[in-house]
Amino acid sequence: MAKNPTLPFDFAYTKAVPESKDAKEVDSMISLVMVDSSTGYVHAAPLRSKNQRDLMVRELLGFAGLVGHAELVFMCDNEPTLRQLQRMAVNARLSLGLATRATTPPPYMETAWLRMQLAESGHLQGR
Repeated sequence: MAKNPTLPFDFAYTKAVPESKDAKEVDSMISLVMVDSSTGYVHAAPLRSKNQRDLMVRELLGFAGLVGHAELVFMCDNEPTLRQLQRMAVNARLSLGLATRATTPPPYMETAWLRMQLAESGHLQGR
């Protein structure tokens, strides 16, 4: 039996620090990062804040539609904002008649998997 494609997602923080500034003086940018487990395709949606739920759900649904899986599992950690996004995305796909499940792995497991996918795709460089 084939495993359903999984779409893990999490927040990522990045910043570009010019040589003339201290890292503490530069704000971080937050993004919602997602990976298609079948293809390794990565998508990042830049955000102003974690409160942009509608935008984040649209990004998750758009990415899920782009990769084209009829059945899909959304995976995230136990952070309340992520769990809320997961519920919203799952419910939206279910209302369209698309087989969709949610999973939340044990702590740190999904982060290791996401980092491995990003590293293999060349999107994650050394710390």
